[in-house]
Amino acid sequence: MDKVLRGEIALVTGASRGIGAAMEVSNTVGPGFLEKVYERALVHELQMRGLYAEPQKPIQVVYKD
Repeated sequence: MDKVLRGEIALVTGASRGIGAAMEVSNTVGPGFLEKVYERALVHELQMRGLYAEPQKPIQVVYKD
């Protein structure tokens, strides 16, 4: 198997694992929560599956200064 094909397989496998994690969170947590709840649950689920994930970093926004 060539290097490019191995990379594509790894990408598809990683994407499938990520989508599976998102589906698990959606099915487990259910609807009606703020985005932060789903984000924290998804980060935890991805890490449990051995994928690298970290929560969003806060950013400073200046509006109508």
